[in-house]
Amino acid sequence: MALSAEEFLHAHINHTGDDCVIWPFAKKGGGRGRALYGAVKVGGIQKLAHRCMCILVNGEPPTSRHEAAHSCHNPACINPRHLRWATRLENEADKDARGTRPRGENHKNTHLSDEDVRAIRRDPRTQREIAKSYGISQSPVGMIKRRETWKHVQG
Repeated sequence: MALSAEEFLHAHINHTGDDCVIWPFAKKGGGRGRALYGAVKVGGIQKLAHRCMCILVNGEPPTSRHEAAHSCHNPACINPRHLRWATRLENEADKDARGTRPRGENHKNTHLSDEDVRAIRRDPRTQREIAKSYGISQSPVGMIKRRETWKHVQG
């Protein structure tokens, strides 16, 4: 008989291996540049599987601002050895340090490529004219030119 999603979580609480344990059930998220996280219904409420595992092995989060963070950066992983509580700021800093945060042309909401950003920075036209030619609003053009966004793009 196959394990249910909740049984699978409990069966892996004491997992000691270093490899990721990939969630074999439903996943949520997705779309362009978005991660797929394991999803499990607990008491009729859908929750993130890695967060449930983090609670099982590490207890409740220290504060409401803490999220379950992966040291492996694999959103489908529920290996308890890969999970810890971290604030959003700590988790995002870790993603930056490891280069796993979707940004620039890998971000789900972007309409621009790295080369578009370089061209915008060189473009002598008004911000309004540039924005119109790229199908974006004027505000991101100014932020790109001031290097407030797309800081990782050189040139």
